[in-house]
Amino acid sequence: MKSPDASAVSKQRLEGGTKTVWRNMKSPDASAVSKQRLEEDLWRDLVNNPANWWDNRSDKPTLKHPDFKNKDSGQALWIGTKSPRWAVDALPSLNFKGGSKGTRKETLLS
Repeated sequence: MKSPDASAVSKQRLEGGTKTVWRNMKSPDASAVSKQRLEEDLWRDLVNNPANWWDNRSDKPTLKHPDFKNKDSGQALWIGTKSPRWAVDALPSLNFKGGSKGTRKETLLS
C-alpha cells in the first residue's frame, strides 16, 4: 500500500498521543485546472452549437447577467479578459435588438 503524501495527511496532538486526520481535498491547482477545462468545453460548445445557447449580449439588464446561457443546462458564460481568444473571435457579430441600422436614440446627454 502506498503511503500518502504530506499534503493529504495531518497529525493532531491529543492527550495521550497523536491522531491521523485524512483530508480528501483536491489541491487548489487541480481544481483551478478542472474549472478552466470545464469553461473551455462550454466555450467550445457555444462555438460549435450556437443554437443551443441564448445570446444575451445586446439586451443585458446589468453586467452581472451572462452574455450567453445554455438553453438546456442553464450554464452561463461571460465575455471578459479570461475568455479564450479563439472562442471570442469565432463568435458571430453582435446584432442589436430594438432598432434598425443607422437609427440613433436620443438621450439626455445628446
